[in-house]
Amino acid sequence: MGFVQFALHRPSLYVLVFAMLLTESPHAQTYTSINSGNWEDESSWSCSGDDCDDHPPIEIDGFTVIINYDITFDGGDLYMSSGNVNQNAGLNITDGGFESEGGIWTSEAGDLTVGDGNFSLLGSAHVRFTEATILLPNGDFQMEGDAQFLGTTILIDLDNGNLQLSEDSYMSLSSALFYIDNGNYQISSTLNFNGACGWLQNGSLNVSSEGEVTGTGNVNLENGSISNDGDFSVDIDWCASDDASGVSQEENCDAVDDGCDPGSTPVPSGGGGPLPIKWYSFDVISSLDGPVISWATVEDEGMNAFVVERHIEDRWEVIHQTDVQTGFAPIKWYEFTDLEVTGSPGIHYYRVGARSAGGKLLYTGIKSATVERNNRKASFTIYPNPST
Repeated sequence: MGFVQFALHRPSLYVLVFAMLLTESPHAQTYTSINSGNWEDESSWSCSGDDCDDHPPIEIDGFTVIINYDITFDGGDLYMSSGNVNQNAGLNITDGGFESEGGIWTSEAGDLTVGDGNFSLLGSAHVRFTEATILLPNGDFQMEGDAQFLGTTILIDLDNGNLQLSEDSYMSLSSALFYIDNGNYQISSTLNFNGACGWLQNGSLNVSSEGEVTGTGNVNLENGSISNDGDFSVDIDWCASDDASGVSQEENCDAVDDGCDPGSTPVPSGGGGPLPIKWYSFDVISSLDGPVISWATVEDEGMNAFVVERHIEDRWEVIHQTDVQTGFAPIKWYEFTDLEVTGSPGIHYYRVGARSAGGKLLYTGIKSATVERNNRKASFTIYPNPST
């Protein structure tokens, strides 16, 4: 559906792109990862088609790459000029950036880390990410030309970098969070929100006369301002610590707090700086077994445990505790089912706290679930399973 939507936005371009795909040589190479490993390791890949190399070349040009197992790329910058990438597992570009001037890159639950460079979509590049994370510790997210990006249920996290949209590029974010710790949104083309949240911890949103922010969603600027010389949708709620110019609707921080779920956004420390904990999600839902409390993190440095708390008679009480998962994972997921309240029908309130090595607790927001029936016993799971 994502590419159909893009086709409606750029019909002539998509006729050309898909005509090129349909006429691609049947003998073009297809490289498929067969186990986790390095991009330039022959044992990581199988290949079909004519004139296969030991591994995919570092410039993707007219062939297909299918990533079914986690791959590390440590050969500098990764380039794409044409062809296709189907990413179903993680790709970690350790010491370079990514640049695409054409082709189609599709990720279904495949996370991407660009360790030391920019994520650049130029020319006719088309990228779609679904249920995935893009991490850029030291780089910009750049789009220009006719490049297009569609993100659905994703997290994009920039530690030190900017979002830069220019020329005729187009970005659409659905049920997504685009977080920047230190950097700005610089919009000179189209940024479309569909229930998405733009969060800038230290930075500003600047929309030029050629730019537009469309759709529905929320923008939160913890330490920054909004400057709009283009179009800014009246259906996007905003909250900013500093001034906002060129925006017709009034500031609505309450709506932004609801729209940018406190459980999916970073929590500021008591000292005003960012903490080594970033919540990816936090939710509480009712089930036949009792309230299910789930949460996920993308950064947990310095944390050693999580506690689940329930509000009981005007006080918070810890009802469960678990250690932080060890090892690396782009997103760490946790889930706890509370069946101690199955004999107490009504609304029950919960929050999750991350405990630092020094004993300080850093909390998510507060969410509730309604209990309507009794059942069995509580359970706790974490995934992915750290033992596998």
